Amino acid sequence: MRLRDLVGPSGMRLVPRCDDGLLDRPVKGVFTTDLLDPRRYLDGGELVLTGLVWRRVAGDSETFVSALAEANVAGLGAGMAQYGALPDDLVAACRAHGVPLLEVPEEVSFATITRRVMTAERAGRLWPRLVEAIAEGTGLDEAVSLVGVELGLDCRALSPGGRQVASAHEPWPPDRLDRITRAFLTASRFPLVVRLADGSDWSVFSTGPMSRHRTMRWFVAAGGDHRTWSDEASDAVAELCALVALEQSHHEAETRLEHSLADEIMRSLASGERGRAQALDRLRDLEVPADAGLAVLVAGVPSRPELAESLRMLLDDAARSTGLHAVLGVHEGRAVALVSGAAGKQAAMLEEVRACGSRLAAGLDRARLTVGVGTRSSLAAVSGALDEARHAQQVAELRPGAFAMATGEEVGSYRVLLAAVPDDIRRDFAGRVLQRVIEYDERNAAGLILTLASWLGHGGSWSRCAAEMHLHVNTVRYRIGRVETLTERDLQRIEDRVDVFLALRSLGIDV
Repeated sequence: MRLRDLVGPSGMRLVPRCDDGLLDRPVKGVFTTDLLDPRRYLDGGELVLTGLVWRRVAGDSETFVSALAEANVAGLGAGMAQYGALPDDLVAACRAHGVPLLEVPEEVSFATITRRVMTAERAGRLWPRLVEAIAEGTGLDEAVSLVGVELGLDCRALSPGGRQVASAHEPWPPDRLDRITRAFLTASRFPLVVRLADGSDWSVFSTGPMSRHRTMRWFVAAGGDHRTWSDEASDAVAELCALVALEQSHHEAETRLEHSLADEIMRSLASGERGRAQALDRLRDLEVPADAGLAVLVAGVPSRPELAESLRMLLDDAARSTGLHAVLGVHEGRAVALVSGAAGKQAAMLEEVRACGSRLAAGLDRARLTVGVGTRSSLAAVSGALDEARHAQQVAELRPGAFAMATGEEVGSYRVLLAAVPDDIRRDFAGRVLQRVIEYDERNAAGLILTLASWLGHGGSWSRCAAEMHLHVNTVRYRIGRVETLTERDLQRIEDRVDVFLALRSLGIDV
């Protein structure tokens, strides 16, 4: 630090009695003395603090200050208690020898000044080591360990969903993790102190820009009450918080291209047959195994689509916590994860999603977080699994609570069936059943497909279908008759009606 860091209301309120240019001198330590000639104890660069007990006559100031100048000290801090004001002979001697003089108010103790300088010195040594740990690729774990060893604090970097991003210690049990993350997500200001059931205190610090929604910011938890810490400990944890924010930014920069590609894949899967083929090619390029079971998850906050990136982080946390790789995209305000891996690990990931989602929901300002899970499927059937996951999320939206999750098995048997069928087989089936109807509509703009979907959706009711489409009942009867002719199916028979229904759903047409 420099002398000017101790001056004014932002420092220690010391009052300079020297030229401003002298305040840029670096301070390498502190030495307190009442000796008239302390040269033998000085190495140079110190801020010398004195209560002026050595001064018996005016000439003593010249002896004392000339000794300090010869020792090349950084400056002199003189207390006011002895004389009530600094003697003029002391001020004159300091000016004559170019020794910066700082007036120390009576309410500022020498111990406080010493602690401030030593904290800055030690923090100055710790900061390069923290940065070096990151630069050498050892990551945040090493940086957190350094802070813990230096200060004796248990520090942890955590994601808002509760994933332990970095720590030298074992992960917390769920109840402690729930308490700390909820405190972070609902706090009105930082840092805050959280007292746990066992009586221990933990200080929680936010990282990154405050303009970011806190469901997108990593945070730091450290053992103890920060209000009782030394300046040294407070400064070191503040530096750690800066490094955590830096590491999160670095992580996001590294994954930006991967996420952009995943977003494109999700758009392609939803865009039609050609798009789906391109998406499958992209997924193969990402080495997603064709024959491995895929878990498909869709997460959304229906009233807050702008929080989709927070949900992408949530799904990423759950995958990382269980050692799985996920393709993580955002589409139409929802986060989508395609997760390959063993069924057991995928089941563990779903439990992690439940736990992380329940925690994250605390920070959504009464908005609701919902997750849908598709039936485990092959790469060839991923579009069906994605459709099923979307439907499952819609089911979850109907459930109470800040967080809800539904799986494909809870949606409906026909969707489970379709999700298990490869995309090309579903499209071939739909084409065989409805291709002639589609072609007829394209030539004549007859509206047969729309009428068919409405009629089936109303359980075969002519009148309700006619009312919804603003048609005469006879028009509906005519159109359904044309569909029967073109498909060569009798829609009064349950088997034929199911075929047509499944063909419409295979084309993504709601009924």
